[in-house]
Amino acid sequence: MAVPLAACNAPFSNDEILFLKAAPRGLRIEVPDEQGVQHQGLRVAQSDERTPARFYQDTLRSAQEANDGILSLLDMVDALVVLEPSVREDDKRVWGPLPASEAAELALVVTRVRTATVVQFTSTSTPAEADQYFEFYMAARPPGTGDDAWVVLFGGTSLPQTSNRQGTGVLAVDFDNFHRFDPTIDAAGLVYVAYDTRFEQTAIDLAIDVVRQGPFMAKAAWAYRDDGEGGGRFVYYLIEDLVPTTPAEEILGIAARWLPTGRGRADVVVTEGDVPTFYLASECWNDAFERVYLASSIPTPDFTPSGEVSACGPDLLSPQFPDD
Repeated sequence: MAVPLAACNAPFSNDEILFLKAAPRGLRIEVPDEQGVQHQGLRVAQSDERTPARFYQDTLRSAQEANDGILSLLDMVDALVVLEPSVREDDKRVWGPLPASEAAELALVVTRVRTATVVQFTSTSTPAEADQYFEFYMAARPPGTGDDAWVVLFGGTSLPQTSNRQGTGVLAVDFDNFHRFDPTIDAAGLVYVAYDTRFEQTAIDLAIDVVRQGPFMAKAAWAYRDDGEGGGRFVYYLIEDLVPTTPAEEILGIAARWLPTGRGRADVVVTEGDVPTFYLASECWNDAFERVYLASSIPTPDFTPSGEVSACGPDLLSPQFPDD
C-alpha cells in the first residue's frame, strides 16, 4: 500500500529533496495578459476604440499551446512523489506502480550518477559544474502486465536544487507512447525540453521533431526567458504552409518581449516557401495589450502600418528580430 509522505511528518534531507526534484514539473511559459497584470496591482486602462495587438495574441496563444499541450504533461510527477518510494537505495528511487487510469499505471524512476560533469542545457544557461547529476524517466504500462511492458513517456537528465527553484535539466517527451495510453493526446513524435530556473529567473527551450497531428502540425521551436521581475522574451518558430499559393512551407519567426507592466513588442520574419525574399513586421502594444504601432514590409489589409515607433516607449524602440 502506498503511503503519502505527508503522513510521515518528518523533514526531508537535502539528499531526499534532490531525488524529489530531479524530474521537473510546474514549468510554464508566462506571457502576460490582462488578468495577470491586474493581479500584480497594475492598472489596465483600455481605450474606447481598441485595436487588438495581433502578434501579441499570436504569442499568447503559442505560449498557451506549449503549456497545455506539452509542459502540463510533466505535472503527473506530482501524483507520484507525494507517495513513499517503493524502492529506496543510496542512488535510486522508484515511485509506483500507481494506477493512473483504466488503461495505464505509472512509475517514476530517478537514478543518481556520481560523476563530475559540466552542463549547459539551455542556449543561454550559465555552465554548471557538478560532482553528480540525476537521470529520470516516467514510464507507463497496461495494468496487470509485466516489467517488459513498460514504455517511457518522458525522461532526461537534471541538476536539481535544494532551494525553492527547480534547477536545470533536459528531457524528451514521447507523444507516440503517450497516445498509446491516452487517445485524447492526438499528437506524435518527440518534443525536447531544456529548462533552467536557477538565479531567480526561468529559461525554457522546446523543440518539436515531426509532430504530425494535434495542435502542433509542424516542426516548431520555442525559447522563453523571464528576468525574474515580470519582464521577459519569447521567441518561437513554425515551419508550415502559411501562404497557400503552393504547398511549399514557409518559416515564421516571432520574437516578442515585454516589460513588467505588460507593454511589449513583437518583431516578425517570414521567409522561404512562397515568400520571395523576406516579410518583416514589427508591432508594439500598450499595457492594455492594444496595438500602438505597426510596421510591415508588405502592407496588407490586415497589416496596414500605423502609429509611430515612439509609442513603443524608450525600452522598446529598437527591433530584435529572431536570431538577433
